[in-house]
Amino acid sequence: MEILKFTKPELFFLDLKVKDKFDLFQRMFEKLREGGFVKESFITGIIEREKNYPTGLQLSGYGCAIPHTDIEHVIRPTIAIATLNQEIEFQSMGDPKSKVNVNVVFMLALSQKQDQLEMLKELALMMQNQVIMKKIMVTKTSGEFIEIIKNVSI
Repeated sequence: MEILKFTKPELFFLDLKVKDKFDLFQRMFEKLREGGFVKESFITGIIEREKNYPTGLQLSGYGCAIPHTDIEHVIRPTIAIATLNQEIEFQSMGDPKSKVNVNVVFMLALSQKQDQLEMLKELALMMQNQVIMKKIMVTKTSGEFIEIIKNVSI
């Protein structure tokens, strides 16, 4: 599965407590920046893109978001993943006037446009699988998360 190519155990935020999506963005960005994955401009790119093109997806029983930005803000490609201990509000991808309560966030930091498109497709398919998503939402370690992803056939 392609998602494993871009995941790093140190970029899993499991059972994370944040105030809102901006707090989440900042926390994930700091870890990405510290690891040398993104440029300083990444945080502004994420926030601005989210304002103009929201990424919240309401699915059956849970909400997900896939915040991402332009490739010029990325140094080394990766994906940061957060499961939240409390839902936070995002605007809906399909209708920015609608709100989505999000439990799981996949923050993309990819350096090729084609990788972004492929990853968005792959994540969309995975997020529609309720069994997988329920397992992800209760995962307590990055190792458990990786095992879930390894056993997925999309």
